[in-house]
Amino acid sequence: MNTIKWIPQRIFLFTCVIVMLFSFFGVTNSASAQASSRYVAISGTDAGNCSSSASPCRTIQYAVNQSVSGDRILVAQGSYTYNAGADNCSFLQTRAVVCFVDKSLTILGGYSTANWISAAPAVNLTVIDGQNAWRGVAVIGFNTTTTHLDMQGFTIQNGQVLGPTYPGDPSGIGAGMWVQKAAITLKDMVFKNNKALGANTGAGAGGAAAGAGLRIESSITGTSSLLQRVTFDGNQSLGGVGPDRGGLAFGALFIYGSTVTVEDSTFTNNLAQAGNSTGSGASGGLYADALGGGIGLEVSSVVLNRIVATNNQAVGGNAAVTGGGGYGGAIFCEDASSTLVMTDAFISGNTAKGGNAATGGFGAGGGVLIFNSPSNIDRLKSVSNSAIGGNSTSGGGSAGGGGGGGLYLWRSKLSASATATVTNSIIADNYVTMGSVGGTTLGGGGGGIQVQGLTATISHTTIAKNRLGPALVSGQGLLVLAAPGIPSTTANVNHSIIAHHTEGGAGAVAVLVQSGNTVNFNRGLFSGNTKDTNTNGSPLAAGTFTGLPLLSAASAGFISPGSPNYNYHLRLDSAAKDQAAGSTATLDFDKQNRPYNNVPDLGAYEYWPLTLYAYRGNATAQLDWTSGTGALAGGLVNYEIVVTCASGATPPNEGNCGQPINAGTATTFSLTGLTNFKQYTIIVNARGAASALIAASTTVSVIPVDTFATGRDTTGVFRPSNGLLYLKNANTTGFADVAINYGLGGDYPVTGDWDGNGTATIGIYRNGSFYLRNSNTLGFADLTIAFGAPGDQPIAGDWNGDGVDTIGVYRPSTGQFLLRNTNTIGLPEISFYLGNVGDVGIAGDWNGDGVDTTGVFRPSNGVIFLKNLNTSGFADIALNYGLAGDKPVTGDWNNDGIDTIGVYRSATFYLRNSNTIGFADVVFALGIPGDMPIAGNWDGSNP
Repeated sequence: MNTIKWIPQRIFLFTCVIVMLFSFFGVTNSASAQASSRYVAISGTDAGNCSSSASPCRTIQYAVNQSVSGDRILVAQGSYTYNAGADNCSFLQTRAVVCFVDKSLTILGGYSTANWISAAPAVNLTVIDGQNAWRGVAVIGFNTTTTHLDMQGFTIQNGQVLGPTYPGDPSGIGAGMWVQKAAITLKDMVFKNNKALGANTGAGAGGAAAGAGLRIESSITGTSSLLQRVTFDGNQSLGGVGPDRGGLAFGALFIYGSTVTVEDSTFTNNLAQAGNSTGSGASGGLYADALGGGIGLEVSSVVLNRIVATNNQAVGGNAAVTGGGGYGGAIFCEDASSTLVMTDAFISGNTAKGGNAATGGFGAGGGVLIFNSPSNIDRLKSVSNSAIGGNSTSGGGSAGGGGGGGLYLWRSKLSASATATVTNSIIADNYVTMGSVGGTTLGGGGGGIQVQGLTATISHTTIAKNRLGPALVSGQGLLVLAAPGIPSTTANVNHSIIAHHTEGGAGAVAVLVQSGNTVNFNRGLFSGNTKDTNTNGSPLAAGTFTGLPLLSAASAGFISPGSPNYNYHLRLDSAAKDQAAGSTATLDFDKQNRPYNNVPDLGAYEYWPLTLYAYRGNATAQLDWTSGTGALAGGLVNYEIVVTCASGATPPNEGNCGQPINAGTATTFSLTGLTNFKQYTIIVNARGAASALIAASTTVSVIPVDTFATGRDTTGVFRPSNGLLYLKNANTTGFADVAINYGLGGDYPVTGDWDGNGTATIGIYRNGSFYLRNSNTLGFADLTIAFGAPGDQPIAGDWNGDGVDTIGVYRPSTGQFLLRNTNTIGLPEISFYLGNVGDVGIAGDWNGDGVDTTGVFRPSNGVIFLKNLNTSGFADIALNYGLAGDKPVTGDWNNDGIDTIGVYRSATFYLRNSNTIGFADVVFALGIPGDMPIAGNWDGSNP
């Protein structure tokens, strides 16, 4: 039997009201007028004030006791344990290796006694070890609102706390670190093998366990905490046994009533397991629930950026009558005080499991469960997670249900925010099943996503290959259903893929909308599902569907779906390509620009060709298409190179013109035996199983040369008042060799070898468009290309070494370069920042490698910064050449294959033959004041 008439048991807010009677403890904070550095090493002695690096103290706690707010404590490598003689926090039921109250301290690990200047935590392992008997660190605010810890470079391991936390409170909390009414900054930290144990009790409920690795609670309003590059591994929060029910359990990181940002952090193999009971399983309106195997969030404002959570578990407690729930195998959030923001998260292999009882507990949100909280999720990859109901221990009982294998969005009270957004995400290969069946079953569904009691907007999301257990039929990919007390549920599904859902009970459907609820589709793709929806009333009465029919295809065209690669990038032949008409999304899961063509793709990924670079040499071309090949993981069999040869060009030694050359799985290749000064056009194809074409590269052309010194560049001027161009074939004073009118007053000149024939020709930039000529003659533009925006400055160069100059712009308002590898309309293929606002962009081959790169000229002081790679970063060459108000010009003035600097001042050129400080090597007059300098090999000569 499969129905969804069960009412999920309420997840109750776990609150902990702690009254700290510090007047009993005699804790005071000494003050000092001046902060200082203090030193700790295993070889030290706890004496003095620890202020000499030559005579460090022995224990961190001793140094903390000597410290005042503002101090830094530098700790050398080694393992630091509890020192009863230095313990200054007697109020703690479970003492801590390091503890302080009402101070603001910085504690830094990773030093050595030979080097107190630079920390190296990866080399100088610095450990706070609780020895399975003590808490690692406690940070408590009491009389101040500024208590703070900045800690970096430590491993906190083997901390253990056993309730009671206070007399009458059987909870065990914060085994690795406990932070109360304080803020913290943690960087490059590890919390490993810490245990928070709720106490077993003789009445009522067992003790709760929360934050085995780290618990942050009740932070002062207006303060915030930051965790960066923190690892939580193998921590366990274990609720205690109680006669009525077991204790609750929250994950390795537990945040309550606080504002916290967590970035670039990892959660793996952590366990939140609620306690067991031989009683009913209920006490005080609560069940023995486990809430977030990796992360548990309550009444907090939290941002999660770039989180990895794998193989964590939330397991409900067992009982005689009703099992506890397992909620959020990796992440659980309840009653957020502001919108939960989750960006770039990878969630895999996590499990939420209900406890066993006559009526098994609910297993919900195998990967993530967000409850009564607004949320904004972008670029979430939730794969291979499981939500499993608890077993029934009675033949007349009910097995626990399961829901939301990858993601569960749930609201149960009208006062909570009713919105959630999910964008550019992958929800795939997740599993939902109920426990073993007793007399009846509570059912379940939503193998990928379950939406209940709110409005969820799901855009550009790939929902694929999710599974239901053999007795479940309700939404292998997506389940939309009502919540008790909530009028209805709505899912808006935009530009998404729902594909390859084939496992579940007889009649299972990929998308099930329960009666009274709604799903609104806005373009999308159904592919490879046994059955797409329940619009025909089977297996359950249908709610409202709008936007059908969607596109349909036998295969969605994924690169390598399912285990072990979980690669849902689109193949070249995917039916989802160019089908997201009306989408305004600008980025995909990989943060690549959308669209590649004029219309974006459906799903989380935008198909982009491989970026092929061809570097010309003497009768050779070096090919490199490494960039972007990660998108082919698991699907690639081999690459093949196809070379098209111009008339009179000999084929490469490696194969014939027009015939595929097998490159294996390498991403670089050398073509040899080519004809210099002849054009070769090259594309790389990626082949998958059965030689299917799964991807292709951009097409590039290359003209091999026997030297990069292909001719001396000479100068010219553009007169912005009337659009006249004057070109000289020698860097000397005299009349122009070419004088033509091209453009209008106010245009900006740009020059380059647009067709690869060795001759630089003219162009102008006007209001965000290039107008390029392939000859230095009067006439209309041969190429008209919209690129950039009004106010941008045009530049041109051979960015990929193929012998053809292509367009780019420098945006002086932001210091950003935007470059194209072809003279066509499209998005930038290279984008980076260099220089300051107001600089002038320049380009040239500064190191003679055949590839043009960029630089900037600072008109305020004549300083020039040159880069040898088209990337952000420090300049490779920085020099002062010229004066404020000069205009820069670059070119190969002496035919040595290297472009060098020059300036134009008051109708006179000052050119250098090396990119070094010094006087001009060439000086001559050309044009009139107000003209704009240009340079190029106008006649294609190669003296």
